[in-house]
Amino acid sequence: MDQGFSLTEVLVSLLLMTTTSLALLQQQWQVSQLFNQIHTRVQALSQLDNATEKLQMGYDVVAVSRPFNLQYFPSKARLTPTKHPLSDGHALQIIHLQLTWVPPSPTVPACCTLERRLMIGIGDDE
Repeated sequence: MDQGFSLTEVLVSLLLMTTTSLALLQQQWQVSQLFNQIHTRVQALSQLDNATEKLQMGYDVVAVSRPFNLQYFPSKARLTPTKHPLSDGHALQIIHLQLTWVPPSPTVPACCTLERRLMIGIGDDE
């Protein structure tokens, strides 16, 4: 009577366990990478929201924390109150905000940019 497992059975089971373990490790790594990308994007959105609110309140935009880079471009053209229904009797200035950051790893494409356009009412004294 034979008892125990043959060498072939042991090798096949070892191959199945190794393949399954490697697949689970790869999936865990991908989930971790995705979480890091989402976390960074949420931080970027928060930085962009803060800059937007500062501009809307009339404050200067200060530098944002690393790894983010904020640029804003006020347009030279000003919209007169009659050209836009949201002007509320004031001239409007369009400001373009752009927040960029470097991807956390070389496997992530360099597509990390958020943009926003604002229309800010400006007084007649400017």
